[in-house]
Amino acid sequence: MQLSEIEDRFKIHDLFARYMRTIDNYDEAELLACFTEDGVLETPVLGGTFRGRDGQRQFVRNARKAGEGMQMRHLFTNLEVELNGERARARAYLVVTSAQDGKTSIFHAGHYDCRLKKVGDHWLFEYREVFIDGRPQRALPSISVT
Repeated sequence: MQLSEIEDRFKIHDLFARYMRTIDNYDEAELLACFTEDGVLETPVLGGTFRGRDGQRQFVRNARKAGEGMQMRHLFTNLEVELNGERARARAYLVVTSAQDGKTSIFHAGHYDCRLKKVGDHWLFEYREVFIDGRPQRALPSISVT
């Protein structure tokens, strides 16, 4: 493994971590900084498909409304990354906890399936799909990193 590949893997890991913190804090500017301008986020939890900057902003508004009165914590694990030049595919498990009235519980568990693009020296999500365990799942699309 070359040094540049190791650096890219760390940057993708950091992007996942930044995205999690961003969602927990409902930080619109930081969320936009995690996606390409035309990036797409699909989630069955907050209303479906969010496309481009307007969709990304709507996603944050929906998340803020859904999380009102709770402290959410998004956690990821088992990150897998497939690099292909300036493109990548990444998958990770997801656990979301919620804390309310001094009690913390697991809110959701599932996984992410993502396509990423390297823009300059930064990796960004261009497509991010959320799958929630225990909900009907559609067949996973074939996602090419080319």
